[in-house]
Amino acid sequence: MRLDARGATGVLITGGCDLEGRVPLDNYLDAIREIKNETNLVLIAHTGLIDYEAARDLRKSGVEGVCVDVVGSEKVTAEIYGVPFKPMDYINTLKSLERARLDNISPHICVGLFYGKLSHEFKALDIVSVIKPSNVVIIGLMNLDGSMMEDVRIKAADVGRVLAQARIKYQKTFISLGCARGKGEVRAKIDEYACEAGVNNIALPTPRAYVKARELGLKINEYKSCCSVLPSRLG
Repeated sequence: MRLDARGATGVLITGGCDLEGRVPLDNYLDAIREIKNETNLVLIAHTGLIDYEAARDLRKSGVEGVCVDVVGSEKVTAEIYGVPFKPMDYINTLKSLERARLDNISPHICVGLFYGKLSHEFKALDIVSVIKPSNVVIIGLMNLDGSMMEDVRIKAADVGRVLAQARIKYQKTFISLGCARGKGEVRAKIDEYACEAGVNNIALPTPRAYVKARELGLKINEYKSCCSVLPSRLG
């Protein structure tokens, strides 16, 4: 409520997954309804894997949109997540969200998830095509201090390839470069590739993104929101 009073646009509801890949949002549906009834905040939720009934209940709670990670390889989920989620699990999740009429569905694909290497990403782009997504979000592995990937570095060119393929495959769909995408020079170079690939949206752009966009003659619009919220939904 305090965020609404301070003029915030919205809230991203997120959390860790259980061993079935689900974020336990069902424990908070009443709170979500209360927030929607008493504020003007836009609510976006990370769902993890989800079935139709849970997706329907989430929509009824007032959530405007959802973010869901999509991984195109059981080998990658088994080795990186420790649980062997199958591509069909992600297909069923996407279909459940669409069937539940959640009208802002933003699948996220993490480039370099398998130790910084390309592995599952193009298959994940194919998986997303089982629905008509509102927004396809490409992110990159973050080498967080203290994590098993601390010393792993993604390649900016790999992210650029996935962004370009996303643009080719989803020509009429909003394509976003998400906020998680490396650090320093890698992040700046990724932003340049994103501009060249023709993405619609860059979260937290680096100065190099602005330079490249101007070089390409692109129109720059700025708005303060999660990249999973399309500008048209901000009124």
